[in-house]
Amino acid sequence: MREFLYPTSVAVMGVSPSEDNLGRNAARNLLELGYKGQIYLIGRGATELFGLPIYSSVADVPGHVDLVNILMPARMLPGILAEWGKRGTRAAVLITAGFTEYGEERRGLEMEVLETARQYGIRLIGPNCQGVINTDNGLYLPFVPFNRNSIRKGPVAIVSQSGSIGIMAAYLLSDEPLGVSKLFSIGNKLDVKEVDLLPLLFEDEQTEVIILYMEGVDQGRELKEEARRSPKPI
Repeated sequence: MREFLYPTSVAVMGVSPSEDNLGRNAARNLLELGYKGQIYLIGRGATELFGLPIYSSVADVPGHVDLVNILMPARMLPGILAEWGKRGTRAAVLITAGFTEYGEERRGLEMEVLETARQYGIRLIGPNCQGVINTDNGLYLPFVPFNRNSIRKGPVAIVSQSGSIGIMAAYLLSDEPLGVSKLFSIGNKLDVKEVDLLPLLFEDEQTEVIILYMEGVDQGRELKEEARRSPKPI
């Protein structure tokens, strides 16, 4: 789970130089906001972006990847996760939408994604989310373009099902000024849920207060127990 906050290498999958490409924004955030780990870009139709090579496939990436940030069509995710799993990657953020938020007829695809991830021991955040921000090390995975003044570093961590509400809360906390330590946008909560993230935030030295924005809770008893043992206000 720590790979979601402190990866030594990140791959952004679904990148092109087009101004309206969401993967391009995620790559730009990492480069401009201070992430110091290795960054790999994967996409089709171009060879370079921001001075970094764009690899055409997972197999072409030359090094180990701790965390992959995926902005690819939903139908492709089972195959993509299998490729990363065979390479030893164990953490993935699924920005991709197109699952049960569109209707129950997408449940089968969602379950196929989860089964593939479990087969290879990959933990998933998402799908249908904005991913993770760690202001401690410059890890900004959302496709919303940020600048250095967008989110102030501070003591409040946010776990939000809604990406837009989570980012809005981060902006408001930065305006106060209070600031943000971590932001998890968890979307459909296919795998990683709020109860999985709370222990990380209990131990996080930059976090003093935790905000949860949930649109549904399916592990209410576990959430209650985590809240009871929390050393920090939730």
